[in-house]
Amino acid sequence: MPQRVQTEHLLAAILSSSEDGLLSFTLDGIVQTWSRGAELLYGYSADEIVGRPLARLLPAFDAPRFDGLLHAAIRGEFPQYESAQRLHKNGSVLLLGVRRVPIRNESGDLAGIVEAGKALTAPVMENSGEAPLKLFIEQMPMVVWSPAGEIIGCIGAGLDITERKKTEEKMRYQVTHDALTGLANYREFLDTLEREVRRGERSKRSFAVLLLDLDALKSINDRLGHLAGNQALKRLSEVMKEQSRSTDLAARYGGDEFAVLLIDSDPGMARQIAARVQSALANGREEPRLSVSIGVSVYPDDGRSAQELLESADRELYQRKRTVRGRGVPARAR
Repeated sequence: MPQRVQTEHLLAAILSSSEDGLLSFTLDGIVQTWSRGAELLYGYSADEIVGRPLARLLPAFDAPRFDGLLHAAIRGEFPQYESAQRLHKNGSVLLLGVRRVPIRNESGDLAGIVEAGKALTAPVMENSGEAPLKLFIEQMPMVVWSPAGEIIGCIGAGLDITERKKTEEKMRYQVTHDALTGLANYREFLDTLEREVRRGERSKRSFAVLLLDLDALKSINDRLGHLAGNQALKRLSEVMKEQSRSTDLAARYGGDEFAVLLIDSDPGMARQIAARVQSALANGREEPRLSVSIGVSVYPDDGRSAQELLESADRELYQRKRTVRGRGVPARAR
């Protein structure tokens, strides 16, 4: 009971504080609470960030390190104070001093983390040898004056950041994509769907969501092994990419569930693409033969929020799964 009181007081402080950028997040990196101070520091309102990944506040190159911190936190080894870079809503980089405190449940198990961020007045250089160069570049370009006070030239400096950009792009890809299939992952799909809902509200244009479930994956794993099951998942992902447009987003939703976000799509186009995916998979020559069940929802006819669209597509998907079972095709155990 004392632990519950302590946690309630802690979260109340988060919501009311306007001094530090106080926030809390779960062990999978989802923001739970967001203070007035965090709104002032990062530029996001609570409605824009609560329930969404803290990763949107991280520079791409810092995301893998943050994932490592979450794993370390579970072991109780996370740093209580460090300097860190964060992204403001306007895209600028913030250099912060960050303090972290664990949140524990009544059983004493780690349930989340409170983070307090305060802007630092000066950059923290991890390598002191780089400080003169960084300070020099920050002054560029510089005007050169003659003794008579006339401008006689200008000094500039160029910095090749090609490799750094490549590294950042690679890390960004790893954070937002599924390692097995190369498709977008669950987190990236949901973030993109939320953005598309907001765009639909402004533009009044429709779009569609497909939810796909590979039939009988459990049977494939049981009969042929998990390597064959993984190959089946990869075959479906390739078909999805081939049948989708470059503007669409294909994702691995989880396990043997997949999703496609069809930008600027109407019901007819959505069902046409769904039929093409099913046909391409059914006509494949590789063994084992594969089939997929698909549910479709269209904005705004089937829902005006991400949750409503997913629920609508999910209902149709499970209706089709029951049809598959009725034909005697074994569906996966749930």
